[in-house]
Amino acid sequence: MLGHCLLTTLRVFNCRRPRSLLHHHHHPTFSSSSSSSSTQCPNPSMALPSPQNPTQRISSAAELKLMHRHCRAGQVATARHLFDEMPERNVVAYSTMIYGYATNGRFSQCARLFARMIERGVPPNSFTMVAVLVGAVGLGDASFAGSVHGRIVKGGLGSNPFVGTALLDSYAKCGRPMDSYALLNDTAGPSLVMCNAMIAGFAHNELFEEALLLFKKLWVFDLLPNSVTVINVVPACIGYGLVALCESLHSYVIKIGLELDQSVMNSIFNMNLSFGNLETAMMCFRKLEIVDVVTYTMMMGFLVGLESPIEVLNMFVEMTTNRIEPDMVTMLNMVMACTLLGDASRGRLIHNQIIVRGFKSGVPIMNSLITMYSKFGDLNSSRTLFDCIEKKSLVSWTAIISCYVKNGKPIEGLQLLSKMRKEEDFVIDSVTMVGILMACSELANFDISKQFHAYTLKSGLSLYKSVQNSLVALYGKCGYVVLARRIFDGMISQDAVSWNSMILSYGLNGEGEEALLLFYDKEKYGEKPDSVTYLNTLMACSHSGLVDEGLIIFRKMIKEKGIKMRGEHVGCMVDMLARAGRLDDARELISAIQDDANLNALKALLRGCYLYGNINLVEDVGQKVLQTESSDFGNAVLVSNAYASFGKFEVVESLRSNLEKKGPTKNLGLSLLDSMAREVEVS
Repeated sequence: MLGHCLLTTLRVFNCRRPRSLLHHHHHPTFSSSSSSSSTQCPNPSMALPSPQNPTQRISSAAELKLMHRHCRAGQVATARHLFDEMPERNVVAYSTMIYGYATNGRFSQCARLFARMIERGVPPNSFTMVAVLVGAVGLGDASFAGSVHGRIVKGGLGSNPFVGTALLDSYAKCGRPMDSYALLNDTAGPSLVMCNAMIAGFAHNELFEEALLLFKKLWVFDLLPNSVTVINVVPACIGYGLVALCESLHSYVIKIGLELDQSVMNSIFNMNLSFGNLETAMMCFRKLEIVDVVTYTMMMGFLVGLESPIEVLNMFVEMTTNRIEPDMVTMLNMVMACTLLGDASRGRLIHNQIIVRGFKSGVPIMNSLITMYSKFGDLNSSRTLFDCIEKKSLVSWTAIISCYVKNGKPIEGLQLLSKMRKEEDFVIDSVTMVGILMACSELANFDISKQFHAYTLKSGLSLYKSVQNSLVALYGKCGYVVLARRIFDGMISQDAVSWNSMILSYGLNGEGEEALLLFYDKEKYGEKPDSVTYLNTLMACSHSGLVDEGLIIFRKMIKEKGIKMRGEHVGCMVDMLARAGRLDDARELISAIQDDANLNALKALLRGCYLYGNINLVEDVGQKVLQTESSDFGNAVLVSNAYASFGKFEVVESLRSNLEKKGPTKNLGLSLLDSMAREVEVS
């Protein structure tokens, strides 16, 4: 957005340049008797020299207009040819050409021409400086931006607001945000455009707190934020990670009437997605006047991340109903949704749709299809797809290796790893190894894990923190918590993932007290617990019967700022209380949270009911389980089994009779996919 503002500034300068800056020349084709020939622009419609008269030349003004037109059309080489043919080049000629290079991504040529301009003694103007600073941003060269700054001071152009804004932006984007901020502080009465540039610069350099502080300071400067301000501050809100801040910004947008601005609402929508605020994000989504394939795809991608494949399919139905054509990323989300569903028939249907829509050549989609068929246990299809990829990426190799490992064929996976090293120039990197180790952790096979661990030691990949974290999680799932702790303790420094993985390892192996000690150690070492830390610790308490300790952690989480309680946390607490026989406490927790639609929590309570023989609660909770929107055949079976455990076979028979009458329920999204399958078969 800021780059767009700068380019608009350039065009304003170009349109408003004073005529006195234009240096005109007399040519044989012009009438020398005209007294105005040296001061007025000739007809701008004059053509280039014709082949019949190669000596004919057009005027400088017309050349400049033609140069500018070619630059805007991306025809930089043609513009440069016109520039080189000019017998004399003034500041406007140089500035126009520098502008052309800057706006067409030719940043090195932009810098070289600026240097040549200085060497020839042509003094740059404001327009030149704005254009060349755009080039500095493109190069990411802070020293070049600094040298331009020196020229600005020398030429007395520092007071120009357009130049000042461009200079702020260049320092911020080139990694020197504090220099940029110093310039802002030295400015008497900074403009909103300058502050917007500075906020964007801070966010770009991940100085999120500084960006937010400057946003707050706007009111001190007696400036009111506009749409650009909001769009620039959104990345800072996301990076800072405070949910309350997100909600406050959204409220402020509504208050000042920017809710009708499409660009602003797109940013707010994206911010809510980043914080996992599904309900608010969906509200923003429904309020957007223009919803395109990108917006739908963002929403689908978010739902995939929440592991809600049915909702993804329904979103796809809505999208196609609104006659919005899916793109490759949309179909990629559909593949991932089918992978989550674990439904081979619908997965093949989506594969057919990808072929019909002409996306089969996309390597990312092919990689996802390889993973999908692996999830279905169809290694032959995965291997066929892999062999069809002409130019295999490192991700392709990682996907097929993981396929073999996940399907219990680690030897073949290692053989493919060896083949890749022989046939390709790829070097196994930490990302690839993390993917392989994640596949191993799903198997929880110690022998397989040891083979890949040995490879990481031999290749030096074991030095990467991401690989070390994966090894901690891997050995924890395999039941070798001592090995997991040895790797954890051997790390030079631990990050949030390290602590969470180790706490989870203790929890999975019934060592709740060790998990609690590690939780408090994390705080002691200045590592703030996040949502995952709390979830893993609660799970560890639940599996070890540490109910009172778990309640303390849960209350601490509720009070913690920036931690949003999710259904998983509630489900874990209900499971903990139900396992301990504290069924009334579990029911009260669900009522207090007002989240009785949390299916996982209700199912956990139901299991506790028939475990401890509480028939009264079974009837109450069982009805709630059946009434939830996400209830399915499996949940009905769970309720039926609960009644059966108390000998209530007449109720069991009634439930099963009702299920048979209803027949298999179909989701709208899945029904559409079935119809699409028939279309593919016909074609």
